[in-house]
Amino acid sequence: MPSGPTRSHLVFWPDVTHVNPYQRLLAESLPDGWTAAAGRIDAALEQATAAGAPRVVFHQHWTTPVTVGAETEAAAAAACAAHLDKLRRLRDAGGAVLWTVHNVLSHEHTFPAVEAALHQDLAALATAVHVHSPHALARMAPHYTVPADTVVVAPHPSYIGAYPDTVTREEARTTLGVAAHETLFVFVGMIRPYKGLDDLLLAFARLRATEPDAHLILAGSVSPPYTAEEVAALARKVPGVRAALGRVPDGQLQTLYKAADFAVLPYKDILTSGSALAAMSFACPVIGPALPALTDYVADGAGALLYRPGSPGGLLTALRRAMLEDADRRAGHRSAALEAVRPHTWSGLARTLVDALESRRDRPAGAAPLADGGGVLRRHAASVVEQGPGAGLAAVLTASGAGPAPAAPRLRLAHIVNLYRKGDGLDAVQRHTVAAMRAARAATPAGIAVHPVAVPMAGETDLVPEGFTAAAPLARTARDLPTLETDRPLPLLFDVLAHGIAAAEAAGAEAIVLTNADICPLPHFYTLAAELLGSGVDAVTLNRRTVPQPPPGLDTPGLLASEYGQTHPGFDCFIFRRALYERFVASDSVLGAGMVMRALLFNLAAVAARFVMLTTAHATYHLGDDQPWKSPAFAALEAHNVEAALSVGRHWLDDPDRGAVFRAFCRCRPDPVTRRLV
Repeated sequence: MPSGPTRSHLVFWPDVTHVNPYQRLLAESLPDGWTAAAGRIDAALEQATAAGAPRVVFHQHWTTPVTVGAETEAAAAAACAAHLDKLRRLRDAGGAVLWTVHNVLSHEHTFPAVEAALHQDLAALATAVHVHSPHALARMAPHYTVPADTVVVAPHPSYIGAYPDTVTREEARTTLGVAAHETLFVFVGMIRPYKGLDDLLLAFARLRATEPDAHLILAGSVSPPYTAEEVAALARKVPGVRAALGRVPDGQLQTLYKAADFAVLPYKDILTSGSALAAMSFACPVIGPALPALTDYVADGAGALLYRPGSPGGLLTALRRAMLEDADRRAGHRSAALEAVRPHTWSGLARTLVDALESRRDRPAGAAPLADGGGVLRRHAASVVEQGPGAGLAAVLTASGAGPAPAAPRLRLAHIVNLYRKGDGLDAVQRHTVAAMRAARAATPAGIAVHPVAVPMAGETDLVPEGFTAAAPLARTARDLPTLETDRPLPLLFDVLAHGIAAAEAAGAEAIVLTNADICPLPHFYTLAAELLGSGVDAVTLNRRTVPQPPPGLDTPGLLASEYGQTHPGFDCFIFRRALYERFVASDSVLGAGMVMRALLFNLAAVAARFVMLTTAHATYHLGDDQPWKSPAFAALEAHNVEAALSVGRHWLDDPDRGAVFRAFCRCRPDPVTRRLV
């Protein structure tokens, strides 16, 4: 616990420290001048109104206990009103309210409308609203709105060192009786319907029919509507399944996770997964749906085996993939899982929350949130939009927008791509991109005019494909930059933009698409772009999906377009209105190296009135995931790109008109670059 004179005292509620170390670890990591203890709002209010007391911060975690005991909707609403009244009185007394959103709504909510209303009022009242992922904001949008100036995005920390960790993997497997040639899956934690136990038992039964060396251990307390007797009976029906029901002692977690080859997390719905963090903190890779609760930390094939959420056979396929992984691959997964969570510390979370509370001391309670815009796109004050219910598109909106979405207008759109010689001409990857662009253009309705624009390197105009507008060749490369020592003749991002947009103007383009030369649009891509722009959005980033390289002869456009693939975090597709370009701050960002698109991203985040980030949309794809820019040979170029992005970011932070908007974006999208800006 911090030492020194107490300036602020944090009261957290509800107290779950007996089953979850989250609150204890956060309290122990608070900086000097802060103390913490569990307590109800009544105790916090009494402390806040005491003479000479330090500032009191009431830290609301799960909200389910607010309505515990209420048997009717009216009684639940009355309990919520009383709780909110006390929170307002705390704010009026000079205190603060911090809300960490662990769930959009309770997993087994009795009065969902009352709970959504409570969350809406709590979001408006809170000094700061903490979410573990920017993707959480999109999930909250259909239920309640959150003022943008209250949002704090800080990842769930790891549990490295939080539990006893003294046994080796070999000792753990011996303790559980798992032979070296056998594969052990574990399901650890409270057993509740949303965690997908029914799906897991069905999939494992099918796996075990052909894989007798597969074993599964279920370990954890059973929560209603399940009973321990029911779960134990189900487990006995499936060969290879053992059930250890009841709370898992802290000292036994290491045995389960270290003995396991994979922890299985077949969630039906989840916002944050402490179980995933616990598993990976013991170097145990995970199997689960490709939801942000997992993909924010690990990628498929590196610390995890992921499948498409809702895919009927996805879990079974992932289990079968796990059985095929050899010893080296499994060791690699263990290492990747541990390294994925290592950077996320409790001291870092504590510092972020304290900084947010200190910077918001003067924020009035009850600031009015923004209303939903309706139509295809939803928006709310936490600067988030998402496609309609069930669409699965995670998005982040960085500024205000207005009104319902009209029908897509007639649009002239230029698609800019930088093509380059590799060998005797365009390589197979670029030829595939050109073919995909042509196919998407052919599939686009007549009301949308698509103009493909090729920006060639100097002396390579012969590479411009038929039907593409040829932009003026690039006159310089990274080798011409006086501040950069490199022998690689790589193009500069804003030179490509300048040359491409000059060519687009001749076609009267009102909107611009910029993609890398290895990004293939799907047939509906340009229609989607027009719909987004027609809805009032003026800038979009769209993360590609990575599809595996098919066997020779099977790389047909139809097959590749049908492959759903895996999400990818990189920025390689931008859609924006031509008029925004005039406000961009250019940099010398180098294409072909890491972090190149951050400067463009920062420009769009600052100048766009409505900016959407689609992170899971199935609209573009990339063959394979070789990532050559991660080679140490590109380290200096990536460092150069980071500095270029920081320069652009600092410009917008200092801008009197757009600085607040850009600062909010950085706080909603924490990454190694934005953390250096705010």
